Amino acid sequence: MATTKVSALAAKTSLAGSEELLINDSGTSKKVTATNLLAGVSVADGSISTAKIADDAVTADKLANSINTDIATGVTANTTANAALPKAGGAMTGAITTNSTFDGRDVATDGTKLDTVETNADVTDVTNVTAAGAAMLTGATFTGSVTAPDFIGPLNGPIRFTAKNDEGVAITQGQVVYIKGVSGDVPTVGLADANDSAKMPAFGLAYAAANNNASVEIVTFGSLADTKTDYAGWALGDTLYVSTTAGALTNSAPTGESSLIQNVGKIQRVHATAGIIKVGGAGRSNATPNLNDGNVFIGNASNQAAARALVVADTTGLQTALDAALPKTGGAMTGAITTNSTFDGRDVATDGAKLDGIEASADVTDATNVAAAGALMKSGGTMTGAAQGSTDTDTSNTGSVTLNFSTNQNFVLTLTGNVTLANPTTETVGQSGFITFIQDGTGSRTVALGTDYETAGGAGLTLTSTASATDIVPYVVVASGRILLGTPQLAFA
Repeated sequence: MATTKVSALAAKTSLAGSEELLINDSGTSKKVTATNLLAGVSVADGSISTAKIADDAVTADKLANSINTDIATGVTANTTANAALPKAGGAMTGAITTNSTFDGRDVATDGTKLDTVETNADVTDVTNVTAAGAAMLTGATFTGSVTAPDFIGPLNGPIRFTAKNDEGVAITQGQVVYIKGVSGDVPTVGLADANDSAKMPAFGLAYAAANNNASVEIVTFGSLADTKTDYAGWALGDTLYVSTTAGALTNSAPTGESSLIQNVGKIQRVHATAGIIKVGGAGRSNATPNLNDGNVFIGNASNQAAARALVVADTTGLQTALDAALPKTGGAMTGAITTNSTFDGRDVATDGAKLDGIEASADVTDATNVAAAGALMKSGGTMTGAAQGSTDTDTSNTGSVTLNFSTNQNFVLTLTGNVTLANPTTETVGQSGFITFIQDGTGSRTVALGTDYETAGGAGLTLTSTASATDIVPYVVVASGRILLGTPQLAFA
């Protein structure tokens, strides 16, 4: 092997052989052996394995120069470059697969997610907002509670506030409550009672049942739905008041001076479980409370209204007028009385004028006055006109028939079936008259007699049986329970 200076190194045209080179390293000559030196020699594809290429032996600049040379000379590498995508961009003619990512994204995973998104998806449209369980700003119906520091604008639904049950026992839905105190920043409530001013006024109805010390929602205005309103006596439209029973409602205003009156709503629907109460009037009792009979509201020394009976001292300046008045218990008037009205509903002046026309000690029941009135005394007298007894005309008689002798003197009976004259209780001794029997269009109707009716020889009555025949039977009452019947006068025509 020959040693050659680097400056005298000739190009090798084959892979065989080697050269020893002298290299000046900071003034010191060093020998380096170089093998397989190449210059201008083409290497077939695959003739050099990557294992035989030393690290950093091929640089980017060298590779670029080689590719540019190949493109310029139109060698096979040019075909490969034409099939590549330039950095400036372009259109791929085939699919791209990778076991890594593009711009840090797993394209396959992202694609699977995109497959579940609708075309032209808009997460802000009504359908998608509703499907997400959200509400549009234009409005919506909420299925749960909404809490906010302030609500501005109209509200649809009951107004409620959160409180704590401090009654000591459970509160049930619909019971009426008052504000008892505060726990932290939450008001505490108990059952309102119209008979206890310390438990009034009421501030609303319990929205749902709550155990003692538990949180409870109170409807202070609006509709309390799904509650029991079919109590006895309750009706649609009734006004409801706080009751004298703690927590209860009543449709009658409490009575008694000790009872406060507070209207808390109206019945909007009557139902055992789905009733509705329209709540209102929370926080304020009636401005005018009940007042016992005989009492008045009068200002006291504290300039407050007090309920009690009036005393003489309350009527300064009135006593003199009272002393000059006539007590209800009566007394003597010292002067005449005039009026433009009546006494006990009577016009005294008119009645007085009428009294002036009546004789002194007049008796309207004496014979003179009775005769002057055109009447007849019971003791007897002469009638100037005819006297006529009343007659009972009955066009349908069958079965048991009782004659009323106190109302009628004579009887005209059409027989529509066989008849039995029942014993009467209204006859008067000395009363007499007649009983007319008329057969109907069928005829052959018979008349049987009760034991109070008597006939000659006890023979009974035998009437004309011909259809429409008329028979007359006279009678006279001789004693209580004895009515004597005369012989029938038959077949009047």
